[in-house]
Amino acid sequence: MTKVLHILEDWLRWAGVDDIRTVHFRPNLVTADAEQARSLAHAQARDLAKSFLR
Repeated sequence: MTKVLHILEDWLRWAGVDDIRTVHFRPNLVTADAEQARSLAHAQARDLAKSFLR
């Protein structure tokens, strides 16, 4: 987890948010198919968003 993400999650917990979920998308120069990984991350984010609406 990056330092910025860690700080943000700590702040959210301090503010009373206890349902924190993370979707990771970290392409780099050796990522064979970044578009496929990006699509998967988007799908995961959509699924998480749907669960918040229940």
